[in-house]
Amino acid sequence: MNRTAVYGPDVTDPITGTYHVMGNLFETSGEYTIRVEVVAIGNTAPTERIADEFKMQVTSEPSFSA
Repeated sequence: MNRTAVYGPDVTDPITGTYHVMGNLFETSGEYTIRVEVVAIGNTAPTERIADEFKMQVTSEPSFSA
């Protein structure tokens, strides 16, 4: 079951801040690259491309026994 949750930003200004994505997004462990791009600021497209990539390591969720 996909239980993806998205929340943010972490500040009171709705235009800046950190957004979070949590859920079963990856099928296997490994290194992934996430690419983000700003496509609009308010209703205006930026005059220059604003984008970045972030590398991350995904590992399987540990199982905890009671």
